[in-house]
Amino acid sequence: MNNNCVIYARYSSSSQDAQTIEVQVKECYKYAEAHGLRVIDEYIDEAKTGRNDKRTSFKKMIEDSKNNTFKYVIVYKLDRFARSMQVSITSQAELEKNGVEVLSTREELNKNASGIFMKGIYQLVAEFYSNDYAERISKGLENNASKSLTTGNNVPLGFITEKETKKLIIDPINALVVKDIFERYSKGECIASIVKDLNSKGIKTVKGKKFRQSSLDRMLINKKYIGIYTYKGKEMPIRIPRIISDELFYQVQDRIAKNKKAPGHQKAFKEYLLTLKMYCGYCGEMMTGYSAKKGKYTYYGCKGKKAKKCNKLPIDKDYIENIVVKEIKTFLNNQKNIDLIMEELEKLAKKEREDKGLKDYKKQLIIEKNKKDNLLDALSTCTDEDIRKDIYEKMNDIKSHMDYIELEIARIEAPFDTQLFDKVNFVIKEMKDGKINDLKFQKMLINAFVNKVIIYDDKAVIVFLTNQKKSIKLFDLFEQTDSLFYTNMVE
Repeated sequence: MNNNCVIYARYSSSSQDAQTIEVQVKECYKYAEAHGLRVIDEYIDEAKTGRNDKRTSFKKMIEDSKNNTFKYVIVYKLDRFARSMQVSITSQAELEKNGVEVLSTREELNKNASGIFMKGIYQLVAEFYSNDYAERISKGLENNASKSLTTGNNVPLGFITEKETKKLIIDPINALVVKDIFERYSKGECIASIVKDLNSKGIKTVKGKKFRQSSLDRMLINKKYIGIYTYKGKEMPIRIPRIISDELFYQVQDRIAKNKKAPGHQKAFKEYLLTLKMYCGYCGEMMTGYSAKKGKYTYYGCKGKKAKKCNKLPIDKDYIENIVVKEIKTFLNNQKNIDLIMEELEKLAKKEREDKGLKDYKKQLIIEKNKKDNLLDALSTCTDEDIRKDIYEKMNDIKSHMDYIELEIARIEAPFDTQLFDKVNFVIKEMKDGKINDLKFQKMLINAFVNKVIIYDDKAVIVFLTNQKKSIKLFDLFEQTDSLFYTNMVE
């Protein structure tokens, strides 16, 4: 059996506390040893936010999981893996596809329905408090912005930070590079050509890396180059020294605008909120997001239908997503359901000790102690040195086993996070009043409270993470829309 595992640890620069990398890694090693797992690698992201998956080590870990060299990822707490519920769920789904499971040293997350429910709750609380904390960080950044000070890693190429004042001043060498880029683009040279030339000359970005198209995309719209400091849409002119003229800057903006209007410009990306959640009621296959006619139509189609194994009709994306979100809001506005969630949490907290085999561990400890006492008695009367040596070796083995059992007992008897109850209550109350049309809010609702959506042509069954089910009759889309489109969309 593959007992290989890896450790993932992270801290963000905005919230360095006792959960440092060293503490996280140490606890993960203890957990691995206690569960008979062999650590083969560590993936560390320092000063990285957990609200997205744009983390070097995190991405490498996901990629390496495809090689089948490890079966588990151990994290100190689930919020170290990701604070964003969407990132956490999609990343765990990708790992699970590769046969890899995420384990937490501080949260017991079983694979049954209760475990799924607990995972959703933990992730919801982590994301909510991450977003709440982000607002407080934002206020600090706004304070810096009002004084035109640098706010973290936001120093563009062509500037450097003055150590004493933290203000931006011109970097004379790279300022020439910036001017050259703006002038070449304004005269009609394409970004790909400029990038290729910069890299061939060994010129680096402000982070010391090779240029990419995205590097220039950001640079060419940055108003800092004309002395305007912008933060959250608020402009503060003549706060920093300019590198290029207004005339050149706005020539570049005109060209960018024309290119955006050109035929074939990339359409806006649409998120399918029920991905990994919605399944066909007829064949059981997953419903996948599709678009047609250059994004004019967005819908969910059955994978079995595409493979010609099912006749399930596709369903409009916005229609079904709106239904699910409204039903979750209705679910949360019923106090009986809130009480059910809290009762479920309390049951899980009490049941945890039973599931972990506390009684069995205590029985084993007594057995091992009796073995040790018997060996001590034998040792006191034995005079043969070879036999005494064997007894010592057996006693060491027993002691190691006893240490392991005691560690497990201590872990099981550790107090449950009682603050979680208060946090969950608070978060649910806040979400009851959330903006139903806000995409971010919709994602949080679906990921936190929906286990599965089973879709038929005439009804949908929403299975909440409490195992409660709600069946909804769907109105006939096909009478109100082009029925040919929906019938033949996924062939």
